[in-house]
Parts: sequence; C-alpha cells; structure tokens
Amino acid sequence: MGNCCSQEHPSKQGGGAYQVAAGKAAVCEVLFYPDEALPCRFMDKCRRNNCTYAHHATSLSRMLDFLNSAQRSLDICVFTITCNEIADVLLDAHKRGVHVRIISDDDQMASNGSDVARLSKAGIAVKIDNSKYHMHNKFAIIDKRLLMNGSFK
Repeated sequence: MGNCCSQEHPSKQGGGAYQVAAGKAAVCEVLFYPDEALPCRFMDKCRRNNCTYAHHATSLSRMLDFLNSAQRSLDICVFTITCNEIADVLLDAHKRGVHVRIISDDDQMASNGSDVARLSKAGIAVKIDNSKYHMHNKFAIIDKRLLMNGSFK
C-alpha cells in the first residue's frame, strides 16, 4: 500500500502529469499494491488482441504520474528500486533538469535487479547508508510539496 499526501491539491493536466494548484484543499490518496496487472505502455492505443496488461489507470501508473509531475526536485529514500518503470521515470526527470536525489540501502544497491547503481551511473545523486543495519524507509518528496510514503510490491 502506498500513500500520497500534500498540503496542496494536484489537479490533472494534459499528458497524465499532475500540477500543484496553490491554495486548494489538502489531498490524500491511498494506492493499493499489487495491481491486478501492470499498465500497458500503449494504454488506449494498444492494438494487441490478447494484451494482458491493464488499459486503465493502475496504482503503479498513478504513482508514476505523481513522480513524473516533479518540476524542481525529487527526493527519494527507499530500501531499493527494482521496478524498471519507476527507474525510467526517475531517469527522465533527471534528464529534464529535475534535481533527483536518492538514499538507499548499501546491501540492496548491489543486489540482483536493483536499479540504484544504474541511476547513480546516469548522474543521479545517490547516497547509501554504509551500515550493518538496513535502511528501510520508503518515501519520496516531490517539489518539497508532495509526500509519497508506504510499501510498493
């Protein structure tokens, strides 16, 4: 289960991005994981007859929309990142000039499937805990206005 909370209300804009509208009521959205199916990259433009991916908004696609809404900063503190869709959104944000910073667990950075080393090699600032204890926080702060926290599976 994940949770997105902000002091300001994100209003939907074109392209699935969310822009913060100043002066609006607080928003709290709960996203449940796992989704029944991963979102189809083509959504409503999919032409595959037997596509088993979701062709509607999923919790993952909502989370990706929130992460993709970052315009200035994206601060992430997670045990690890193993979902390529999440890693790709972080790379895209970095390429658009968003200041992306990640704190992660040192043991998990080198584990199979972890995208953290790849993100670091791409120029994203990554700090690891360098501790015998696991760094097991799970949150992201988008543009210093939106907090996402919880577990993603």
